[in-house]
Amino acid sequence: MFQSTLEITCAVLAPLSVMGSGLLMWTYVKIKKLREHPGSLVFMQCLTQCVLDLHWPLSIQTINKSINGIPCILLGASSCYFYFVTWNYTLGLSLEISTFRYGFGTFDVDLR
Repeated sequence: MFQSTLEITCAVLAPLSVMGSGLLMWTYVKIKKLREHPGSLVFMQCLTQCVLDLHWPLSIQTINKSINGIPCILLGASSCYFYFVTWNYTLGLSLEISTFRYGFGTFDVDLR
């Protein structure tokens, strides 16, 4: 029961998340105003989140059991890498926005 619910959830929500990340990346490319700071951090966070979301359909049993050996190891290593990269970009973006918003830092400070 639980496994089938998890498979249905992953099969429905993973493509929605990939499409949402793709839509955000497409708007970043199309709207030049979004390329200003911190737009590059938002773009990279969406890119890494999209790659990470591509891993979720692997929790479906028929797909999971068909991947063995080296491809399984490579998929696992890449998902772990993108998991940490996504959280690092999220943390960096949160710190950048909070310091800029509350005036703790500015972007044109002379650091001499």
